[in-house]
Amino acid sequence: MVVVDMEPVGLAVDWVYGHLYWTDTVYRAVMMSNLDGTGRVTIVTKNLLIPRGIAVDPKRRFVFLILF
Repeated sequence: MVVVDMEPVGLAVDWVYGHLYWTDTVYRAVMMSNLDGTGRVTIVTKNLLIPRGIAVDPKRRFVFLILF
């Protein structure tokens, strides 16, 4: 699958549960997929100005965002 209208900026890897998280400035969203690219879902879209950085703490199940 090729998606050309996205602009991913931040990227974080959840090595415990095998997920990839990223921020997208076009959709103003936080998205997640499996490490192999399957199962892509949008997990946050509300009240995001311009999502930039992202980090995960998979052991505590936290996602941290930097917004501009």
